[in-house]
Amino acid sequence: KDEAAPAGYTKPKKFLQQGAIQSMNLSADGRYLCYVYLSTAGALPKNKMVIYDFETRAKFKAPQDRLNNGVVFTITGGVQTKYLAANKNISQDSSINIFRLEENSKGKLQDMELVEAINNKYNNFSTNLQTDTKGTIYYLSKQGVEYIIKSYDFINKTHKQYELPHSDMLIQGLSISPAADGATRALFTYVQPGTMPRLGEAMIRPTGVEYTLYQQDLSGGIFAPVALDEHDIMYLGYFLKGNHIYTASTTAMTADTVTGVATDLGVRS
Repeated sequence: KDEAAPAGYTKPKKFLQQGAIQSMNLSADGRYLCYVYLSTAGALPKNKMVIYDFETRAKFKAPQDRLNNGVVFTITGGVQTKYLAANKNISQDSSINIFRLEENSKGKLQDMELVEAINNKYNNFSTNLQTDTKGTIYYLSKQGVEYIIKSYDFINKTHKQYELPHSDMLIQGLSISPAADGATRALFTYVQPGTMPRLGEAMIRPTGVEYTLYQQDLSGGIFAPVALDEHDIMYLGYFLKGNHIYTASTTAMTADTVTGVATDLGVRS
């Protein structure tokens, strides 16, 4: 039974249904949903990637296997060109693959071509790919047992990494959105010894990065946070009897603000 939507929101609308979801990402412009599901149709289970277009309501099935954490982004420069960034993992080898997406005469996706592959030299094991509206890919890179935030500017071919402010801090669940002042706003889940999973925020600018670490411990923890606006977020809470989606306002949370270190990793050759 549908319930009345909260004030300021509309009731959910169903667009598609798919089971065995492994990952999903929405493009920065909100048009494309890229998701991966586990297919058991063959002799062995395989991950299958699908891009759903909210404008045409069409599905495009990626012909390649072993892709995960995909996200579509658009480069505007005279002619708009659409790309797909995705992880490709084969055994212990991990890479970020970037594909050019091709459309037919009706504007529907019909094919994809590999244009770049970033191997372990730059990203170690990467996950949680996100993009902004300027063609920069953000992701979590695994360094030993820990993750840090890295970025790759697809246009200028430059890499950066953003050191976490505390050595005892672990993060997951990265999401990217534009900030009001032009910065890139990254939300994530973080934990430190003795804490529940909490909300973390990084404001990424060309001059550096500033972290805001919110101090509230909420029942079920704060997982996979995404920004609704400047102050409100939506997140998952994990419970023994199931997960729930919640909203919260950061204006009611106390926080520590810490200046982080952004390191330029150079230009990709």
